[in-house]
Amino acid sequence: MCIRDRYMGIIKIMKVERANHFVLAITLLMCLTSVTADLKKEKIIVAINCGSDKPYHHSSGVIFSEDKFVKGGIVSDYGMQVQKEWPDLPDMEIYQTERYSNAETLAYELPLRRGSEDGHYVLNLKFSEVYFDNKGRKVFNIALGSEVVVSDLDIYSKVGKFSPYDEFIEFDIKQKTLYFKNNPISSAYKSDKNVLVLNLMKGAKDNPKINGIVLVKGSLDDTE
Repeated sequence: MCIRDRYMGIIKIMKVERANHFVLAITLLMCLTSVTADLKKEKIIVAINCGSDKPYHHSSGVIFSEDKFVKGGIVSDYGMQVQKEWPDLPDMEIYQTERYSNAETLAYELPLRRGSEDGHYVLNLKFSEVYFDNKGRKVFNIALGSEVVVSDLDIYSKVGKFSPYDEFIEFDIKQKTLYFKNNPISSAYKSDKNVLVLNLMKGAKDNPKINGIVLVKGSLDDTE
């Protein structure tokens, strides 16, 4: 996939291929517009409003469920308490609640559709930094099962504070095995439970966290 620059008023969106996962980098510019992705509802398997006990109705029509399918962690809505700090864009609520963990790992087990597991998937993970004011203060890893697929994620270094940041991770499931970059990861898919294992793991600094999760069966184009 090539780099694409799209000016949408106050934001510039760039999708950059890095191996087999993609980064949505959001850079603030000048006017008003929307950062909302046109999510394709029929392709979505799971959408989670992490850190919240309430569902969220996205402007695309997708309903993000309350936080579930997770083991451990601590919830926070601090981002909602500082509304004036956020850009005036729709769907910022997804980035304003979070689940974090001061243990080694924050683990989600995301259910797939039974009977049609095989295929191509995109895991869209949503983040924001609401606490630290400098890069290098929160650095953690993202893993499918035990395999790290995004290392040393530093949200602040990507977009600063009170700004949305999305990671896109593509993978395939074939005959009860998950493949990332054509390499099998036996611990990433539990076929007996029919779940994808997502682990946010402690890295160099502070605690792992997550604001929102969208799991799509389809291509990257189905997330925009």
